[in-house]
Amino acid sequence: MIRIADIIGGSSEEDKEKKEKERQEKQKEPTPPPNVELIKNQTQFSSLVPPTPLEKQEPSLLELSKSMLDRVKLEDPKESKVLYETIINSLQEVCKDLVLNQGIELDSLNNSLNSLIDQIALGNEQFLVLVNNPCPPKYIFPHMVNVAVLSIFLGRQVGLNKSRLLELALGALLHDVGLLQFEEIIYAARKITNEEYEQVKRHPVLGAKLLEKQKGISKNILSIVSGHHERSDGSGYPLGLKADKIDESTQIVCLANAYDSLIHKRPFRERLLNEQAVKLLVERKASFNSRLLKFFIEAISIYPVGCWVKLSSGDIAKVVGINKSSLLKPLVQLYFDKHEKRLETEKIVDLSKQPNLYVKEQVLDEMIELKLKV
Repeated sequence: MIRIADIIGGSSEEDKEKKEKERQEKQKEPTPPPNVELIKNQTQFSSLVPPTPLEKQEPSLLELSKSMLDRVKLEDPKESKVLYETIINSLQEVCKDLVLNQGIELDSLNNSLNSLIDQIALGNEQFLVLVNNPCPPKYIFPHMVNVAVLSIFLGRQVGLNKSRLLELALGALLHDVGLLQFEEIIYAARKITNEEYEQVKRHPVLGAKLLEKQKGISKNILSIVSGHHERSDGSGYPLGLKADKIDESTQIVCLANAYDSLIHKRPFRERLLNEQAVKLLVERKASFNSRLLKFFIEAISIYPVGCWVKLSSGDIAKVVGINKSSLLKPLVQLYFDKHEKRLETEKIVDLSKQPNLYVKEQVLDEMIELKLKV
């Protein structure tokens, strides 16, 4: 069972007293001017690379989203899917040129990533639905796009500004380019051998080498590509770096990459449900930045939009909205009653307002899809 206390802190009396004392101390502090507060929020999770003076003045995406409402329209699900597929296609073209040792053109990718960031800033959670969709057998390109999407959601939650988010997104999108040299191994319908695993472990370094001389690839992007399998406790590869040697953007992609890998089927194993993947990350929290892990779960939720759940009443519902203040109590749309009979009216229920109704477990999408076809 997932305990919220493990993710966002305990709820003991001692914790409450500590929080109350901190709140009272904070009230005594003078309120800084708006520009100072904005810089403080942005640099709270600063990476090892110091921000430029321009970056310090740039608002975070959370701040920017408030001013974007009047000039950027929220896409409908079909448009979101088109953008998602456009990024996959553009990424394939870039990777084809990389493998052929040609110069790459990033304008199309950057434009699409800009649009993606804008949509996520406005609260478009349809991209989380697309992330959860099954990947094809040759999964590498959808996986790379999924990691970019998840990294943007986490970066937005952390409070990164748009410039840093764009760099983060591009690094996340290109993080697995080194795997293109090992497609025969990673797509093999079996568990790979120890020797093959040692070969595949070279992909972060090989990926960075492919990109290092390309125009538009920064040192931060190379750090993401070469370090996305490092772990905070030093258990990762290729260098076994510990937390203080791994920059923030790389740690974000580490989390996004691990989560997306867990929730999708691979040739040698089945996928985990979202709640199972979250539980596993929490159990292995020593491997990740604990504060980023907290923000990650807040950003994507335990039961993300689009997943199916069984309620304590026995009804089966689809998650249609996330309650940030109550991660275990999403907004759901009821489809089947406790006898698995299709409801005539698909009622929407806010579980955060139903004290005696809660999510009992997540349900496999494939099971529900069969029921919907009947």
